[in-house]
Amino acid sequence: MGSLSSPGLQKLAISVYLLVFPVTIILPLACIYFGGWNAALIYVGYLIFINSSYGMEASRTASWTPWLRRWKLWDHFAAYFPARIIKTHDLPADKGPYLFNVAPHGVCVYSAWAAFDTDGCGFPHLFPGLDVRALTLKSNFRLPLVREFLLLHGVCDVSKKSCLSILSRGPASGIMLAAGGASESLLTQPGCYDLVLAKRKGFVRVALQTGASLVPVLFFGENDLYEVHIPQKGSSLEKLQTNMLRYLGFTIPLFWGVGFFGGRGLLPRRMPLNIVIGKPLKVGKFEGSTHSEEFAQQVDSVHQQYTASLIELWDAHKNKFAADRRRSLQK
Repeated sequence: MGSLSSPGLQKLAISVYLLVFPVTIILPLACIYFGGWNAALIYVGYLIFINSSYGMEASRTASWTPWLRRWKLWDHFAAYFPARIIKTHDLPADKGPYLFNVAPHGVCVYSAWAAFDTDGCGFPHLFPGLDVRALTLKSNFRLPLVREFLLLHGVCDVSKKSCLSILSRGPASGIMLAAGGASESLLTQPGCYDLVLAKRKGFVRVALQTGASLVPVLFFGENDLYEVHIPQKGSSLEKLQTNMLRYLGFTIPLFWGVGFFGGRGLLPRRMPLNIVIGKPLKVGKFEGSTHSEEFAQQVDSVHQQYTASLIELWDAHKNKFAADRRRSLQK
């Protein structure tokens, strides 16, 4: 595939990422429309299969080989911004497992796709031997073709069962998740790093149950890629976004970037993405009951330690990678 400096290939890579979800939803419906009852029956049958417990198993066990991770198109994806990983500490493959919590979420989590879902930023060369699986909403695996696209990138669902299963595979295993999730995406504003962290402790519980080290990851530049409209409290848009989040588990900010040929559009701005991977916080495996008061206290304690390590990571890199910030990290 052509030079990494090719603007056309870079835009194509971004477009593939942006359009894969709508295209994989529209394509089966188009096949049904033009293919008649036979196509409809095949589609419904497959839909039933992938939503069965057997069909959902692949998204929990990381059983598919993630060969699409190495697709050269993703090198162009990373070069578009450009995106790069800033390694601050070694993560030995025999000292894990590791739980990477990334923030901020941003609108489209481009940093996560470049650094963890694909090899666009060269993660395997920086951290040899690790098998890290990015996690996303379970509902994404209920959609035909979207499911296959994600599984071929090694992506799994973010259920507790998946987290425990993957992290129990051995010291070289790892997962990447965004604890702030869709709620954090609604806080996206250029120059701001507003996180949803204080009440998000599920990832800490998983770390304690598996003994996984917690690795803070900051996505410098992620929130600068789009302009985002923040609706007024009580407005129709604000209610729509809140209800989507409540009932569907995801929501969509109102955003705009640049067009393929200029002007406004859905492409992100070309701004550097500096993905800073911090020092692992060693978490001992909790052997008692997860319903005990002792476990709850451990969760709070580790969460405080993790928050402190995240702030330390922010302070060490904010002046270099967020010099034009409008305000400091909000958690």
